[in-house]
Amino acid sequence: MRVKVGSIAFLAAAGSGYGIGLTDDGHRVEFLGDWRDLAELEPALDRDEPVYLEVEDWQVLAIDDELRLPLTREGMAERARFIRSGLNQQP
Repeated sequence: MRVKVGSIAFLAAAGSGYGIGLTDDGHRVEFLGDWRDLAELEPALDRDEPVYLEVEDWQVLAIDDELRLPLTREGMAERARFIRSGLNQQP
């Protein structure tokens, strides 16, 4: 889904980041992302430039404050790979 990013936070040591944004139809989305990708967005957000991302289902944590963690085998596997990749990174 396409999300206009409103804010981001990330922890390089954990390899992960968190974002909040709005879909084209106005739904608030909270999502996971790689900290490096989210860090690259900071300059544009600081300049109040519109920033859009394609967020995959496995990355979505909540929509409109409703928890939306896809529990499919594929979604769980993607989140597990994402977390493991962050834990395996060297600082």
